[in-house]
Amino acid sequence: TGGGGGGAGTATGGVSIELGSSAGAPAPDEPPARHGAPTPTLLARAVPFAYPSVVGAIESLQQLGLIATSRMFYRSLAGDSQFCYAAFWIVLALLILFLLGQVWWLRKALLHLEVTRVLPIEYGTVASLSIIGSLLFFQESRFVPPNFGWAIAAGIVLIAAGCTIVGSRWSPLTVARSQAFRL
Repeated sequence: TGGGGGGAGTATGGVSIELGSSAGAPAPDEPPARHGAPTPTLLARAVPFAYPSVVGAIESLQQLGLIATSRMFYRSLAGDSQFCYAAFWIVLALLILFLLGQVWWLRKALLHLEVTRVLPIEYGTVASLSIIGSLLFFQESRFVPPNFGWAIAAGIVLIAAGCTIVGSRWSPLTVARSQAFRL
């Protein structure tokens, strides 16, 4: 038998099915009411950003290591051996660690969040850190005309704003997963 709402209730094998009424049910595009539930803390609201941001940061470091390793490798092929320098082997070892770390953290991110939330934040992080890394490590700032640094900063702010919008949106899958992973 059904409880309030005016619909016809039918009992089937001990299971109550409510027919004809959706009174009190939240709309599909809004989160369900949380009666008596505490307001999420800042840390809880930051979790959707944590995993994808870590994956993006690792991917950016991996990209820098790959560029450095490949440049040293091609210099060695051209006759200027880089294999005798510790820097080559250290960067190569770090590159392998970044590769393994990226797979591990991406797996963790996809266990806790849906793909449509992980990938935009990850790619936004990669894009922002790649811009900053190219300006710092590869001196590409010399190709930026004077007084155009604001455009780069504005681009990074827009990327961060997009990541914030994607990361803070509500989804039923996120609610279900957060309840499933509660300790």
